[in-house]
Amino acid sequence: MIDAGPNDTKTVTGSMNEASLISFLGRINYSYDDRYLLTANFRRDGSSKFAPDYRYGNFPSIALAWKIHNESFFNVEFISTLKLRGGLGIIGNERSVPAYSYSSYINSYVGFGADQFA
Repeated sequence: MIDAGPNDTKTVTGSMNEASLISFLGRINYSYDDRYLLTANFRRDGSSKFAPDYRYGNFPSIALAWKIHNESFFNVEFISTLKLRGGLGIIGNERSVPAYSYSSYINSYVGFGADQFA
């Protein structure tokens, strides 16, 4: 058994946070002639961790692809699939934001035992 020290130096602390998150996601995939591909995404997130005026964020993205292996000029025997793809989008999340951090009315409290000042 490990001795944790005298009983008067042991403390127990804890905290509780509540947060809510709602997300909507839409995606459109389009293929033309099984050679040209378009993917468009749109995500809208709302989090209680953010201030009421900034509660929601929009995250669009788009990607284009070209299946080169389906072109008539492509005749490389040892390559079965070759696709060139590029995309652009906005990303974000609320995981790194502490709950209620936007509010100046909620303060953190750090307590010290009286024996630490002696």
